[in-house]
Amino acid sequence: SSVMLERLASIDYSQGKLKSALANYAAALALPTSPLQRQRIMLNHASLLGIFDRKEEAYAAYQNFVKEYPEFPDQSQVHRRLMELARALGKTDDETKWKQLLNGGQK
Repeated sequence: SSVMLERLASIDYSQGKLKSALANYAAALALPTSPLQRQRIMLNHASLLGIFDRKEEAYAAYQNFVKEYPEFPDQSQVHRRLMELARALGKTDDETKWKQLLNGGQK
């Protein structure tokens, strides 16, 4: 179940088994989840992709999160990460877009 996979991923992460945690989060995303559980899994999965320097995949994962959960209370955290990844990937237009959203839409 997605609950068990998320728990296993969390244990793996706490034990430094990051590859296993990443695999378990990815597997959990393929299964039915509650909306709050899906949010947690998506954010943890995207974060681990970044840790493994899989920036393009992490960027796509965070973008998907923003599309799926536009009302997420802490969008600034996600926008900041998207801005950082866009900068690292040389996506200057995207970096500007996320920076503006992070600053409340101001240029």
